[in-house]
Amino acid sequence: MRVFLIPFLFLSFSVQAKDLSVNSIHMVDHCVKTNSDKIIYFVKQWHLSPTVDTTKIESSTQLPQYKNQFEIFSAISKWVAEKKIDTAIAEGCEGEINSKFKEIFNGWNMDSLTKEVNGKNFDSILTHVLMKAESKFPEKLKTLCGDDLSQIKYAQLALSDLRGDVGYWKRIVENEKNPVKLKIYLDGVIEMLKLPSTTDSKTALLALKKDVLSSFKKFTDANTERDAALVRAIKNTNSKTPLLIVYGGLHSEDLKNKFQNEKWNCEIYEPKSYENNEEKLLDEFKKIIN
Repeated sequence: MRVFLIPFLFLSFSVQAKDLSVNSIHMVDHCVKTNSDKIIYFVKQWHLSPTVDTTKIESSTQLPQYKNQFEIFSAISKWVAEKKIDTAIAEGCEGEINSKFKEIFNGWNMDSLTKEVNGKNFDSILTHVLMKAESKFPEKLKTLCGDDLSQIKYAQLALSDLRGDVGYWKRIVENEKNPVKLKIYLDGVIEMLKLPSTTDSKTALLALKKDVLSSFKKFTDANTERDAALVRAIKNTNSKTPLLIVYGGLHSEDLKNKFQNEKWNCEIYEPKSYENNEEKLLDEFKKIIN
């Protein structure tokens, strides 16, 4: 398995929708308006891999995802206090986030977060933002999970392969006129893709392109399944108030289309500090494919 990154994102708009824009978060898109009473507020997030330990609170504030997550949590706290939302659906988990939720994100779980709720550094904790919100507002916010954990694993593996392919592709192209360095990367591709030892750079690039095509399809298929799981979760909610969804920005385009197919109203929000790194990475994959 190669190095991987985990992604996460969403929002909505309706006749009855309220613009949730605040200083740090603004609406960037919305669904076609309908008469549906289903309203979805989708917030794009740039989140940390759940395996990264952030229990050293002060040092975790230096991580690049911190500002994005802090802005989202601050906005959620404001929306809950103003009673604009009371139900949220989270990425990265299945079931419901409540006092019995046992999953660990960044070294934190519901028990450890609950112990810190009244502490001066609670708002600065960098972890699953809706798990953190649920621990702070257990009586005011119902937090459901909308993801498919098996498809997350498939997406992670495919993304890991894609990142490896792109890395080798760049190095081979950059070193075409440097035989010594070219051989190092060419040997790496030969070993990774099980190619004949006599493979030249042109053939290696073609093999990488084929692998990118295969891995890209696996990645997009897995994320499409994840998005379909979210739609099913939304359909199973009985909430009469707008639903808040916090997912990786990578999901926004497909989810917007799915929301519109259901004739739901949606608004899509983006924090000022949001970084579309994953979208840029996908653009690199597409350039190789095309």
